[in-house]
Amino acid sequence: MARFVLGIGGYMGSGKTLAGRFFESKGALFIDADAVVSELYQPGRDGHRKIVNFFGEEFLKKDGQIDRAKLGKFVFSDPNKLKILNHTIHPLVTNEIQKKLDAAGDRFVVIEASYFEPQQLGRFIDALLWIDCRLDLLLRRALERPGMTEKRFRSILLTQIKPEKVDYRLKNEGNEEDFYAALEEVRQKMKLD
Repeated sequence: MARFVLGIGGYMGSGKTLAGRFFESKGALFIDADAVVSELYQPGRDGHRKIVNFFGEEFLKKDGQIDRAKLGKFVFSDPNKLKILNHTIHPLVTNEIQKKLDAAGDRFVVIEASYFEPQQLGRFIDALLWIDCRLDLLLRRALERPGMTEKRFRSILLTQIKPEKVDYRLKNEGNEEDFYAALEEVRQKMKLD
C-alpha cells in the first residue's frame, strides 16, 4: 500500500486529538501539529529563537520556556499579530512534519491540525476529515483546558476557518463510543486495509 495521509480538522474542542488517537490505535502514525509546535518552542530550537527575536523575551517564563498562554492571549486578540506568528512558525512546522512523513515510509498517517493551507500542511494530505460540533459543546470542552476562558475561546474560534473542500465529515456530539463508531465508518470508507 502506498502512503495515505489523512488530515483531521475541526474547531477547538471538536475532538481532533481523540480522532487522531483512534486512528493511531488502528496502526496509523499520528502527527499532532500542536505537539510539533511545542517541540519547536523548546529552548535552543528554531521556533523558540524566532519567537524571542520577533516578539521579545517578555513571552518567556522564568525557566526560559515560551509562555504559550501569554503568547496565545497576545496574538489571538489581534488578527495581524496572529498572521505574523503563523508566517513565522508554520514553515518550521511544515518542515518538521515533512521529516516525520519521510521517515514514515508507506504507512497510513493522520495529521491533526487547525490549518491545512494548500502551500503548507494541505499539500501533504490525500483527504481531509472535518469534525463538526455544536458551539455550546465546543465551549464546554474548551473550558476544561487549563487557563481557557470563554473570551479567549471565542477569539480563537474566529481564527479557525472551515476549509472549502472536505472529504469526510462527521459530528462529535454524543459519547465516545458513538464517535469511535463514526470514525470506524470513515476508516472503512477509505479502504486502507
